[in-house]
Amino acid sequence: MVIGWQRCLQQPRRLDISAVESVYCQPGIAKPASATTDLTFYTGFRESVLHNPNPHGETAMACYAIGHITVTNMDGYKEYAAQVPATIAAHGGKYLVRGGDATDVEGTMPHQRHVVLEFESRAALEGWYHSDEYQKILPIRQANSEGIMTMVDGFDG
Repeated sequence: MVIGWQRCLQQPRRLDISAVESVYCQPGIAKPASATTDLTFYTGFRESVLHNPNPHGETAMACYAIGHITVTNMDGYKEYAAQVPATIAAHGGKYLVRGGDATDVEGTMPHQRHVVLEFESRAALEGWYHSDEYQKILPIRQANSEGIMTMVDGFDG
């Protein structure tokens, strides 16, 4: 799947400008003088907006939580590690990486443990992260480890 302006690189397609204006034009923003009654769009360019309930007009794309962690208190961390899988599964997420051997090939990673979670969409990932269930156990991880977590949208190109 190609998203956003990347779709401009695909084949031309005609689309009624009124359909585009009704979705994308903000009140008070004038249509360019060069616009006609139709625009040349590109195959798939925001076309899903007419068929997709997503307010941004894009189909859902997988989103990943990537964590790099150094455990500072293994006994305390075990409590978090035992509880977190159920919260992830409850929001449709799954582990792609959980610990495992890692080899630095460029630079030096400051953290020892790596986790990659996959969710069906950014909304699902954010729903998990901000859920009451996860927020309840998050302080356990934070008190017993240090590190970083990043949310990254997938790519299907």
